[in-house]
Amino acid sequence: MRFCRKLSGRGGLMEQERFAWKCLLHALRPYGPPEVWQASFGPDMETALSEEEQALLRRASGIVVGTAKLDASESGLLSIFDLLDGGTPCRMFRPDAVECFQCPAEQAVRPAEKREWMQRCLDELKAADGRIEPALEVCRQQLSYYPSGIPGVSLYQKARLEVCLACCMREAGRESPFLLVSCGLPGIQKFLYTISGKGVLKSLRSRSFYLDLLEEHLMTELLDRLHLCRAHRLYVGGGSSYAVLPNTDRTRETLEACLRSVNQWLLKRFSGALQFLYAWEPCSGPQLKNEGGTAYQEIFARLENKLNQKRNRRFDASGLTWLNSQEMSDPERECRVCAGSSLPLDGDDLCPVCREFRDSSSGLAAPGKVAAVCRAVWEEGGTPLTLPSLDGQDWFVYMMDRAQAERLRAEQPGTVVRVYAPGSGGNADIPLPLGAYAYTIDEKMATFEGLAACSKGIRRLGVLRADVDNLGRAFVSGFHRRLQSGETGSGLPLTASLSQQLTQFFKVHLQTILQGTEGPVDPFHLVWNEAGKRSPRKAIVVYAGGDDLFIVGAWNEIVELSVDLYRAFRGFTGGRLTFSAGIGLFSPHYPLYAMAEDTAILEDAAKGIDAGKNGLALFGLELLPDAGGSVRHVARHLYHWDTFIEEVVTEKLYLLERYFEMDRKEQNGRGSSFLYRLKNYAEQLDRTPGQTINVARFAYLLARMEPKKDKRELSDLYHEFSTKLYQWIKDAESRRQLLTAMELYLSLIRTSQEKGEEQPYGE
Repeated sequence: MRFCRKLSGRGGLMEQERFAWKCLLHALRPYGPPEVWQASFGPDMETALSEEEQALLRRASGIVVGTAKLDASESGLLSIFDLLDGGTPCRMFRPDAVECFQCPAEQAVRPAEKREWMQRCLDELKAADGRIEPALEVCRQQLSYYPSGIPGVSLYQKARLEVCLACCMREAGRESPFLLVSCGLPGIQKFLYTISGKGVLKSLRSRSFYLDLLEEHLMTELLDRLHLCRAHRLYVGGGSSYAVLPNTDRTRETLEACLRSVNQWLLKRFSGALQFLYAWEPCSGPQLKNEGGTAYQEIFARLENKLNQKRNRRFDASGLTWLNSQEMSDPERECRVCAGSSLPLDGDDLCPVCREFRDSSSGLAAPGKVAAVCRAVWEEGGTPLTLPSLDGQDWFVYMMDRAQAERLRAEQPGTVVRVYAPGSGGNADIPLPLGAYAYTIDEKMATFEGLAACSKGIRRLGVLRADVDNLGRAFVSGFHRRLQSGETGSGLPLTASLSQQLTQFFKVHLQTILQGTEGPVDPFHLVWNEAGKRSPRKAIVVYAGGDDLFIVGAWNEIVELSVDLYRAFRGFTGGRLTFSAGIGLFSPHYPLYAMAEDTAILEDAAKGIDAGKNGLALFGLELLPDAGGSVRHVARHLYHWDTFIEEVVTEKLYLLERYFEMDRKEQNGRGSSFLYRLKNYAEQLDRTPGQTINVARFAYLLARMEPKKDKRELSDLYHEFSTKLYQWIKDAESRRQLLTAMELYLSLIRTSQEKGEEQPYGE
């Protein structure tokens, strides 16, 4: 059946919106109580779509659902993670708001609970009054944990994909009516971490926010230009964006012209540091349904190949000509933040771009703010961030209260183009999840120096870099068995569901974990008698992509929150996905780019722990001899997460803390000086295992630490302490763990003011 209409102008937009609205209601209709639907939307809802339009929606549903029969009795939303690699789902989520942090469990959901939740959603849908964007946002907020009958796929994902595909077929109406579009933003790491100078943390946060906003803004701009709703947006975040659009000449011409214009704007503003790579691939319904067994994966493979070709040739002839024609504004001066010299500098040696990032940072840490995109400069709004429009013009972003945005809309119609809500906003706002947690001191965002000063013991800044293991493989082949069987139809709802859940964890639930006041896991502590203590983490999220993290904070809090994240992620994914992390300790004055590079090396070491990854690398690399006598860099403090938690911290560090704390209370005089000597013997034995004399020296020193007999409690603890340390020193792996525990303990009790203290980790 061919069904094609040319949609353009305001009339086309309204017609497309009405069609999408009606499709959404029809897609949701089987899931709500009939009497509620009739009361809310009238008895003639079934005839709202024409026969041809109903046929389009049935075809769209067939692509999404496939040959499987929907399990209407499914009590809760089965975990998408349980489906990876052919797994059998058994854990489920309860119906709840999308921002609610819950870990799936083996549980049952009462029909009455589902009915009440659907009633709430329908009440809000009725208030949308035919407007598709608020309606989609209602569904995202209320139905992201509501089952669709497709294992692992929420009703929100099923319904919005059916709307998306039906709209594409209605407009394209050809053999391959779908255009899978991907945009990449390479060079994120360089853009973020190659800056320096005073106030670098503010600039870093602004740049991170700008990247998130730029990606979301570009996708929204494209959809608006094409008169399409946000149902067509598959995924945005972490430098990658995907959308399914109608495969028409108008779509392709708009994409080419608009993205070329945006790249010209980015080139002139950032001198080549930022650029959007884009590609698209036409596809049909049978291909999306994976007919032939490999068609779905081949679509993405062809798309990725096109993007790789553009990565290898980022600039066209006009772009290269422009770059080569640029001259230094002042050959003897460069920006003190980005080190650029092509733009004029102000009296503070800042280029206009870095000044904008610095001056706009104050609004980012303020809770309750929204990002309003305006067509003109708002003189009362302070320094704005600048974004490109699709025609290459400047648009301006101000952080303001939602009430301010509404007032500006009323007083200056047309000034506010759209509002992005970093938090849980209203249904008329565009969601912009950020993971933007920031610890404050005196109501101001902490500095590197302030965070280091919050540390226990030695004043060091901790830097965490983490990344989900084997995520690319999970997206490419994690659902291969289900696609082969035809159980699910297209892979789109599965990959979209996986993307949404990961985004929720790293950009929304992350804040709940760091706030420390609630959540599904108890906060972890390096100090044994602080177990269960809840308080906001002394840390700042610099960057949180869809699957990776860069967090800075007080060094001990960074180690602790990394375990919180590991435990929460394990509960959230059921262990089907893991992440590896590197944690470095630095002076707060250590250059940012060096912190980023050093911690990236640790992260790579953690991922290389073995084929299963799931590792943690701490502190830094050490020069150690190998079996052949050569010296090489080794991450000595490298562990699987559970080994670090249970054997390094719980078993060994807590014992050190308990013993030396009691020794201090009893004034036994066997404090840190003895521990330094024990550590020295252990290190010598670790480097030269054949020199058993160090075992004897270790045992002799332990014997000298024995307390007097009248100190019964300390004597009992000493017996446990000395026996276990002597056992551990003789086993290579236990000795390595003991050295890590000693390093942690000495850092916890050491202060930077101690005379003669060495300055490790970045001085």
